[in-house]
Amino acid sequence: MSNASWLVKCEPRSGSHFTCEYLNKVYPTYKVLVTKDYVNEEIYIDQCRKTNQIIHDHSYWIPENETQNYNLVITYRNDTWEQIASLMLVHYITRESGASHLPNQSYTNKKINPVFVPERVLLECIKLVLFTKGNIKNALEYKWKSVHKLEFTDIIQKNALDVFGERVSTDEFKNVKSPYSPEEMILNYKELYDMYIQYRNENEKLF
Repeated sequence: MSNASWLVKCEPRSGSHFTCEYLNKVYPTYKVLVTKDYVNEEIYIDQCRKTNQIIHDHSYWIPENETQNYNLVITYRNDTWEQIASLMLVHYITRESGASHLPNQSYTNKKINPVFVPERVLLECIKLVLFTKGNIKNALEYKWKSVHKLEFTDIIQKNALDVFGERVSTDEFKNVKSPYSPEEMILNYKELYDMYIQYRNENEKLF
């Protein structure tokens, strides 16, 4: 692999879309590939192994024996509860507005009513976040061409994308950042938070 691809392994709601958009501006000839939640199909694996790509990855896939030919980017979020609350809300926003949370399908101009989120959705979101954190921990065990770790607040607030060698204004990301606060939009926010704390206390080793 003469031209190293960028493998962006991400936790949910961690700013990975912004990161991939920025990388695409730096490398405009690179193809952007978004993987499935897991990669077990040969066609996906073959696509991921091509050169000159920005791979937006939500899976446990590792390019075995080829990691030194990839630049690894990790996007994560320190505040797990805020991450889970945002993940719960975005499901309802996209369903109600008919828009995707992808940057080219903005929902920021849609009026969204407050929603009640079932406990089962909370549990699903917790499991998804823990699954991706496990994927990232596993990926960091390998040796890559380069490794870059970006935390959500750095991407959004501190403009830390200059880690790639050039600063970029966060103004261009404002149209794709959710304007909705989970605390305001989730009717049973306090009850879900209490359930999350209980779950975390009972399953401390998982966090």
